[in-house]
Amino acid sequence: MRRARVDSIKSLKLWRDGRAAVANQEWRFVDMEHSPFSGQLVQEVLAEMDQDRGSDGRMRLTPLVRIPQDGDEDFKWAVKQVLDIGGFGVILPHVDTKEEAVRFVEAMRYPPLDDSAYPEPRGERGWGPGGAMRLWDMGANEYYRTCGRLAAQSRG
Repeated sequence: MRRARVDSIKSLKLWRDGRAAVANQEWRFVDMEHSPFSGQLVQEVLAEMDQDRGSDGRMRLTPLVRIPQDGDEDFKWAVKQVLDIGGFGVILPHVDTKEEAVRFVEAMRYPPLDDSAYPEPRGERGWGPGGAMRLWDMGANEYYRTCGRLAAQSRG
């Protein structure tokens, strides 16, 4: 299988020029692994993507952001920042063990509500999704419940 290599700065410049560097008709890949991580640059890309909405009001492409940390590093802060500013999904490179995968899921999830059908793995994400709520046009309760529902549907 051919492994795609993406020059992240070039990719972000292509997006700024209106051309998708790595995408399909449903998602766009924002690669921050091989360049300095910049929350501001991710915000700019998300703001540009926000201008392209369908007739239903939803963004046409789902933003997926690859962070620079590997599975055996401290990645919790980067996961929180990407999700809080509006990234819909986070890609963590080089996850090699079950423990690393569980830590990754915990970093993305909020602590469960008391009546959660799927309380484990327990979420550790702090609350501060103002940018995401604006980008996804949701109030606080809807955002929290939607994030929880998505995690439950994926069973973690």
